Amino acid sequence: LPTSDFDPQRGIQLGALVLLADAGQQRWLLLAPDAAGLKIHTGEREIILITPRSPIGQRLLGLAPGDVFSLQIGAQLQHLEVLQAL
Repeated sequence: LPTSDFDPQRGIQLGALVLLADAGQQRWLLLAPDAAGLKIHTGEREIILITPRSPIGQRLLGLAPGDVFSLQIGAQLQHLEVLQAL
Protein backbone atom coordinates (compact mmCIF):
# COMPACT_ATOMS: atom_id res chain seq x y z
CA LEU A 1 0.00 0.00 0.00
CA PRO A 2 1.57 3.28 -1.07
CA THR A 3 1.63 5.88 1.68
CA SER A 4 2.28 9.59 1.57
CA ASP A 5 1.66 12.61 3.74
CA PHE A 6 -1.82 14.12 3.56
CA ASP A 7 -1.99 16.72 0.80
CA PRO A 8 -4.80 19.26 1.39
CA GLN A 9 -4.83 20.08 -2.34
CA ARG A 10 -5.72 16.47 -3.24
CA GLY A 11 -7.73 15.62 -0.13
CA ILE A 12 -8.20 12.08 1.12
CA GLN A 13 -6.74 9.49 -1.24
CA LEU A 14 -5.90 5.78 -1.21
CA GLY A 15 -3.67 5.03 1.78
CA ALA A 16 -5.14 7.74 4.00
CA LEU A 17 -5.84 7.10 7.67
CA VAL A 18 -9.02 8.98 8.55
CA LEU A 19 -10.73 9.77 11.86
CA LEU A 20 -14.49 10.19 11.44
CA ALA A 21 -17.10 11.42 13.90
CA ASP A 22 -20.64 10.09 13.67
CA ALA A 23 -23.33 10.94 16.26
CA GLY A 24 -20.75 11.45 19.01
CA GLN A 25 -18.74 8.33 18.17
CA GLN A 26 -15.32 8.37 16.56
CA ARG A 27 -13.76 5.69 14.39
CA TRP A 28 -10.52 5.31 12.46
CA LEU A 29 -10.68 4.13 8.85
CA LEU A 30 -7.85 3.23 6.48
CA LEU A 31 -8.64 3.68 2.79
CA ALA A 32 -7.05 0.56 1.30
CA PRO A 33 -7.17 -1.06 -2.16
CA ASP A 34 -8.56 -4.33 -0.74
CA ALA A 35 -9.43 -6.25 2.47
CA ALA A 36 -12.54 -4.20 3.30
CA GLY A 37 -13.85 -4.89 6.77
CA LEU A 38 -10.54 -6.08 8.17
CA LYS A 39 -9.96 -4.64 11.64
CA ILE A 40 -6.50 -3.80 12.88
CA HIS A 41 -5.83 -3.20 16.57
CA THR A 42 -2.91 -0.98 17.52
CA GLY A 43 -2.83 -0.44 21.25
CA GLU A 44 -6.25 0.92 22.16
CA ARG A 45 -7.03 2.07 18.62
CA GLU A 46 -9.12 -0.02 16.21
CA ILE A 47 -8.70 0.77 12.51
CA ILE A 48 -11.20 -0.54 9.97
CA LEU A 49 -10.09 -0.99 6.37
CA ILE A 50 -12.42 0.32 3.68
CA THR A 51 -11.98 0.54 -0.08
CA PRO A 52 -12.68 3.40 -2.48
CA ARG A 53 -15.38 1.17 -4.00
CA SER A 54 -17.45 1.23 -0.80
CA PRO A 55 -20.08 3.96 -0.38
CA ILE A 56 -18.17 5.60 2.47
CA GLY A 57 -14.86 5.25 0.62
CA GLN A 58 -16.34 6.93 -2.45
CA ARG A 59 -17.60 9.83 -0.36
CA LEU A 60 -14.27 10.31 1.46
CA LEU A 61 -12.18 10.73 -1.69
CA GLY A 62 -11.03 14.34 -2.01
CA LEU A 63 -12.35 15.46 1.40
CA ALA A 64 -10.27 17.11 4.13
CA PRO A 65 -10.48 17.58 7.91
CA GLY A 66 -13.49 19.70 8.79
CA ASP A 67 -15.59 18.44 5.88
CA VAL A 68 -19.03 17.07 6.72
CA PHE A 69 -21.00 14.69 4.51
CA SER A 70 -24.15 12.58 4.64
CA LEU A 71 -24.43 8.92 3.82
CA GLN A 72 -27.59 6.85 3.47
CA ILE A 73 -27.15 3.47 5.18
CA GLY A 74 -30.30 1.41 4.85
CA ALA A 75 -33.20 3.55 6.04
CA GLN A 76 -30.94 5.81 8.10
CA LEU A 77 -29.22 8.99 6.96
CA GLN A 78 -25.92 9.46 8.79
CA HIS A 79 -24.01 12.74 9.04
CA LEU A 80 -20.26 12.29 9.34
CA GLU A 81 -17.40 14.71 9.90
CA VAL A 82 -13.77 14.20 8.94
CA LEU A 83 -11.80 15.05 12.09
CA GLN A 84 -8.30 14.04 10.92
CA ALA A 85 -6.65 12.70 7.79
CA LEU A 86 -3.11 11.38 7.88
